[in-house]
Amino acid sequence: MVGISTSLVTLCLAVANSSGAADTIVGTFTSLITLLFALPFLFVGVVWLFAIGLFVVNIIIVLLALIDCAKRENFHSIKGENAKLIWILIILFGGLFGAIAYYFAEKRNDRTEPRYSPR
Repeated sequence: MVGISTSLVTLCLAVANSSGAADTIVGTFTSLITLLFALPFLFVGVVWLFAIGLFVVNIIIVLLALIDCAKRENFHSIKGENAKLIWILIILFGGLFGAIAYYFAEKRNDRTEPRYSPR
């Protein structure tokens, strides 16, 4: 904190010595105070943009899981006629957690062929 205030005083003295006008010092302090009041609001804006981005990614993941579930004919983890309905309800009410559960229960079990083909 002492370093910042020392820098501000040095800046103000340099501006005052270069022009000699009191208006320049007032203008410098005004712009510094404006910047200090604006920075928290800029930070809040960045946090909101990050939160909106996470929300959009969440919606995209849930929609992809719902689309995959609607197109799927056979299910590995839940057997029976209502497996598709059960998974759709789990994804809808579970949100991101339901989509992740669907991925680990169904999508990971689809890998019946090896990842790397032998040469």
